[in-house]
Amino acid sequence: MTVTQTPMNIHHKLEAREKKALAKIIAAGHESPYKDFPDALIVNDDRRYVEDLINVKYSDIDENQVSVVVVEVERAKGVKALIEKDGICHNPPLIERTGKGKYTYITGHHRAWALDGIHNGGAFPVILTTGLYNLNGNPVSPDAALRGGIRANPQSTHKQYSMEDVARNINKSLKLNPTQDGLLSPPGVLPPRYKKDAPSCTFDFDDLVDRVHCKDTYSWPASRTKIYGMAAKPKSKVLLQTKGTQYVHRQKMGWGHPPTPKSIPKGSGISNSFYYDTHRRSIILATSSFSGRFDRQMLDHIVMPWHHEPNFEKNLKKNNIINIDILSEIHKPDGDKTTLDASRDAFVKNVRKWIAVLKTLGIPLTLRQVAFPKQLKGADTPVTETV
Repeated sequence: MTVTQTPMNIHHKLEAREKKALAKIIAAGHESPYKDFPDALIVNDDRRYVEDLINVKYSDIDENQVSVVVVEVERAKGVKALIEKDGICHNPPLIERTGKGKYTYITGHHRAWALDGIHNGGAFPVILTTGLYNLNGNPVSPDAALRGGIRANPQSTHKQYSMEDVARNINKSLKLNPTQDGLLSPPGVLPPRYKKDAPSCTFDFDDLVDRVHCKDTYSWPASRTKIYGMAAKPKSKVLLQTKGTQYVHRQKMGWGHPPTPKSIPKGSGISNSFYYDTHRRSIILATSSFSGRFDRQMLDHIVMPWHHEPNFEKNLKKNNIINIDILSEIHKPDGDKTTLDASRDAFVKNVRKWIAVLKTLGIPLTLRQVAFPKQLKGADTPVTETV
């Protein structure tokens, strides 16, 4: 949300309210967001004001990540460990209200993920800000929020943006602000790589990257050229797979869910990645395309137990299990739909090889379906393949 044509006297009221909010934040043991994240609040002549310190749930905040990968789990785990060590999140996530009980991030996706885990899905502290105001009473730049989100995490101290991140943000900026505040013509079109490439060009790709990110972003010419090629052929954002998204995927397909840890008998071998769906008369194997993981699971959960654990066959008969259904993610997709589809095809092809293996080993289980979740924003849909 942005606010335009603001009477100048409203800034004094916002500053007075912000002063009280900052005092509340510091009294609670947190740091002022102006210490480490000033660029998230002030973007050239546009700025936000701090409103309050409040508690919200992770599920009430909409993703607004400026990176292709929404949450890098290993990085988020590191943040979680640091918060647990200190006993407090010194810099709570910054959010903006978008509706009743709904919010969007300004910055802090990884901190929010960590806090959600620490608070077991309950509410945690966040800093609420206003929308953007122009300090001169002019319209707010259409891509100011995007640029603020990018600059909130400078590469030198916070986050290393990938080339794909930069290319994606360039295209998003062009969509939000086609003229780049009057600098780009024709509007909404990727400018030439260099000014020398087009007569009368006054705003080239380097200028665009400098404006949206900063002059230090992949400043080597060869790197900028590579980013230019990526921007010309954009990829989709990779969606984070969580327990919540996995639950929704299974629910929509009508597949059973793994049992709770407390309900699993000791020594049964049942887990989140191997369990029975008696309604479908299936073993459910949850896996990924990572480095032969599926092959190892077939050996560990099917082949070895069949030949070496007498109770395995008895349990299959007891639960009327005759099929194997597979839930699989493609490991670290790069955002390209064609590549993702090819990876899925390769995975299914490998699964089909196991049909002959099971038959040769005398294991009377039928490999039936492979289900893939949606892994790219916009361009992708869940896929189920019959083996």
